[in-house]
Amino acid sequence: MRFDKDSFPSQDFYKVVHRTEALNKQGAHVTYHADWSNECIELWFLLHFANYTSNNSRAVYIEFLNKKFMELGSGKYQKNNTQTLNILMEYGNPKLAARYARRIIN
Repeated sequence: MRFDKDSFPSQDFYKVVHRTEALNKQGAHVTYHADWSNECIELWFLLHFANYTSNNSRAVYIEFLNKKFMELGSGKYQKNNTQTLNILMEYGNPKLAARYARRIIN
């Protein structure tokens, strides 16, 4: 289950978390995780293309993604675009993004 936390009501957010916990207690062969993004999922997307260490607003990250997506011939970046994952995987570098994210965290 994946959702964008910034616009998801708190009561519904906790329902999803509790629902995944309940499903996991049923002993099924599948493990469920509640996976959400905070306000700057765009920073995570940006890290697929660049080692970015500045703390900026979402608008700056979106501006970067707009330019990058346009360079790739994918049009402007759009939130909830079903092709974003494909673009990140095909043209970006998830392993580098994870390394860059760890550097930011550390």
